[in-house]
Amino acid sequence: MVRFIVHAAACLFSTMTFSMAAESDNTFLRASKLSKQDVQSELMSELNGNITHTGQKERITQLEDALREMFVSLPKDADGKLEHTVMRYALHRLMAKERGWFVIGLEPERDGRNMSVTSIKTMMEWAPAFLQDAIENQMHSHSVGLHELAVLASTLEDLAQREESNRLQAVYDIYNFSKDQPIPAQDATQVIDSYVLVYFKGGNWTAKSKVEAYRRVNNFKHNHKAWKRLNPWLRAMQVKHSNADSTMTLEGAKRIAQEISYSYGTYNEEDCSGLKSSLVALEDRMPGRVLLSDFYKQGLYGQWKFTEKVDYLRTLGALDESDADRPRVIVPNYVGSRPQCREASGLYAVCCPNECESLTNTLEHEIAQPAASPQQIIELVQKLSSPSVIAPRNLSDSLIARLDQVAAANDGHVPLHGRLFAQWMHNAFPRECPYPHTSGTTSPQTPDEWIAQTGHESHTASEEEMLCHVSGPCAGGSASGVVDEQGQVDIEIPWTDIEELMHTHKLVLRSAEDVQSDFEIPLADWQEFRPRNTEQHRAFNRLMRTIVLSGVALGLAVAAKMQVADASDGVAKNFRAHGRRWLMAQLLFFVPLLVVTMDYFFDLECMNEFGLCALCWAMASAVAYSGRDVLRALVVDEGDLKCTV
Repeated sequence: MVRFIVHAAACLFSTMTFSMAAESDNTFLRASKLSKQDVQSELMSELNGNITHTGQKERITQLEDALREMFVSLPKDADGKLEHTVMRYALHRLMAKERGWFVIGLEPERDGRNMSVTSIKTMMEWAPAFLQDAIENQMHSHSVGLHELAVLASTLEDLAQREESNRLQAVYDIYNFSKDQPIPAQDATQVIDSYVLVYFKGGNWTAKSKVEAYRRVNNFKHNHKAWKRLNPWLRAMQVKHSNADSTMTLEGAKRIAQEISYSYGTYNEEDCSGLKSSLVALEDRMPGRVLLSDFYKQGLYGQWKFTEKVDYLRTLGALDESDADRPRVIVPNYVGSRPQCREASGLYAVCCPNECESLTNTLEHEIAQPAASPQQIIELVQKLSSPSVIAPRNLSDSLIARLDQVAAANDGHVPLHGRLFAQWMHNAFPRECPYPHTSGTTSPQTPDEWIAQTGHESHTASEEEMLCHVSGPCAGGSASGVVDEQGQVDIEIPWTDIEELMHTHKLVLRSAEDVQSDFEIPLADWQEFRPRNTEQHRAFNRLMRTIVLSGVALGLAVAAKMQVADASDGVAKNFRAHGRRWLMAQLLFFVPLLVVTMDYFFDLECMNEFGLCALCWAMASAVAYSGRDVLRALVVDEGDLKCTV
């Protein structure tokens, strides 16, 4: 299994190389690229367990802890592992939650198989868009466990860190700053500001000399609209990682680069919050929706550039056209769409957080299974608060009926990770949970990707197009200014009865009492009782392996000392001389053999070695065969028990 994971993941991540894009003659860009060798060596080292850095081991353990609740609730195969589709989903959610990263190729809506090499070259070297193809071709029906999932996530972080280091050292080279000695505060400021410019450009930044680099950085400071807020954030990090005399080493600069990568998602939440608030303020009577006419009106006359073309909004899944006369923009879908992301890396983009994630995490923690009864979900959801929903509350009759409808379509239980439940959560929290479109109808394309695929000159609508939707014939029957004199009554959010599940097998749900009675230990302690793929688990493996091999070796040694029995010596003498030794040899073989066999067939996570199990059986058979002479000699006179082989 380990060898398979290594092979599959190597194929999976070997696509994460930036050599697929058109090469530039610029020294900076070449120096900051990750090579195929970088990716493969990092991945193979971690998957083979060749990790010597204590912090790295601790990080994998932390990732296991961060994944555990989600892992328990996700649908699994018969071996308790995740199929590749579920694995992609879990990795995507983890990296978005932990770092605010949307890893290219792992987006749920992305279909890497439909992307041409030409489109890849237009998307800022996002070679990992072939990730899904690698999974489909290499993993087939195989699956991964919690530890392997954590290792893959750790490898992603390490690759991003290597990319950061390459970029930072390229910045040092442009200015001819010393990498061996601390640099003064003024130079450190220039390094950090230059690195941020590179980060904001996703690495697509050139400078032929340090004079040009100074000029470009100064232009960035003067023209970037959020520099006044960004500058104090950067200076605080500079102070934090500088020496007492305000100088800064290369290692200090690397720590700043990593902190920018890890915390920019949190920093960006303020802009995301402002974007969402502006849209919510434009809502009509359908919660979480903004009439397209009002959307474009704000784009024409307001501070936010709500200018995406209708076709592009439709591709992103941000457009609700259930009412053809009154198309609406879906608030959480638009806020989380790719135009709002920072294309910061060749591996990931930083996007607005999915506010539904915290709600999902709470449900997964409480339910701890892939599915639940409608009543259990209702009781939990009524207690959940969000930025726009105050708990406790009573769910409407229509929402409860919808949930019963989802359960009826899934053998009486509601799958937590199916499309219908995601749609139900959107109805329950329309401003936080995105609307889940059916597969293949949307794509998280960047503007450049969309332009390259469709042939449009721009992804933004012209002023004429927007005016057509605001006050012209394109507006149809929309009338955002109409208010119901009897009071504002919410319009029901559209619903479609199409279920989509990530898994291909039937869910098996068990009660807590059933699980507890199986193991005769408190259910809450089961996760702590079960051995894990940690350092302690591996030590336990080595101990068990030693016991098994020692038993086999000792049994072989005892068997080797056995002498051929002589029938003339009599039964008692033969048994004393040979039988007891033969029985001891059998015991020494069959006790460890029993352990290995139980582990193999019942997956007790001790060793799970088929080869060792087969070897024990073969050697035990050899010892049993060698003892045939002992049994043959054990023939008693008439009146006693006769035993002949």
